[in-house]
Amino acid sequence: MTLDEIRRSDKPYLIPTDVAEVFGCNPHAIRIAAQNGTLEFPYVQLGTRTKIPRERFLAWMDGTDLQKE
Repeated sequence: MTLDEIRRSDKPYLIPTDVAEVFGCNPHAIRIAAQNGTLEFPYVQLGTRTKIPRERFLAWMDGTDLQKE
């Protein structure tokens, strides 16, 4: 998904394949970074699944997310 598509989406959570296009990377790289704890934007790790809260992701992208996980 592009950033504009993410903004228009009503999904509460995104998955790595949703945000990989924004960064121009492989979704698996996002999953690995989440498992290693090095992913810089907000995410939730549920076992091996990585979920990204859409509103917090957009706030992080805009530089307005001040919450910490």
